[in-house]
Amino acid sequence: MSDKLDKSPLRLKPLVSAVGATFAVTLISAVNAQDNPFSLTEFSNGYRVAQEDTGQKPPEGKCGEGKCSVGMNMSATSSSKPMSSEGVCANMAMDMQGLIMNENKDQLPGDCKAISEETKITVHAGRKFARKFPGAAFAFDQQEWDVKPCAKITVTFVNEDQTRHQFMVHGLPTYIYPAGMFHMEIMGKGEKTATFIVPSTKKTYLVHCDIAQHMEKGMKAQLKVAGGDGDLPSIPGLTGPRYPQWYPEAYPKGAPSPYSASDPTLFRGMKKDGGGQ
Repeated sequence: MSDKLDKSPLRLKPLVSAVGATFAVTLISAVNAQDNPFSLTEFSNGYRVAQEDTGQKPPEGKCGEGKCSVGMNMSATSSSKPMSSEGVCANMAMDMQGLIMNENKDQLPGDCKAISEETKITVHAGRKFARKFPGAAFAFDQQEWDVKPCAKITVTFVNEDQTRHQFMVHGLPTYIYPAGMFHMEIMGKGEKTATFIVPSTKKTYLVHCDIAQHMEKGMKAQLKVAGGDGDLPSIPGLTGPRYPQWYPEAYPKGAPSPYSASDPTLFRGMKKDGGGQ
């Protein structure tokens, strides 16, 4: 009995240490939760402007940290209406038909004082739009858009296929759009509408579907602000590939049959095909 009494205080020490550590972590978390990673200035017109990124990471577990899966908004709103941005992880809204990430209706980029224009575009995605591009399997019905600096863009994305398609814009300011991305996704036939605001910088943004091989097979476009800062490679119908593929018109003379240069029909038309990345 005396041995057990002597050892019991030693057994309590780990418990006391664990309780103390938990209290300290909880206290630190409560302080960090009060910090706002985005300092905002509100204008009289109702829009808010975000300051440039200071390099400070958002508090642990907030949106943009890749931990949205537990608290994402599983809104069951109609697919024809913009999804609600309520919920713990307000930059993602999801239902059975698809999802919208990083929608932004009122937060101005740091270099914008006001919205220059409100633009509405409707984008269709599907296999039938790839038929006019040799070698393509998927495509958007449009491959380029040009908007003014500080434009507010409302996109209605229509999926014409039974397979999943995405409308993704890359390179946006990360202090507003986590990972610099605006994202719409539809699991099959249907449509969704969402809004984002571009900065004033003259720039060309990549728009594509990130489902495996969909971009490589043609579902790629570009969004230009103020005419853009150039063209992206491999935009179907607009630009050539960065690394063209070459095929011989005929194999060298004396090549073994049936790959003989004596058969002019065998390799007819096999010239530079514009394929590649």
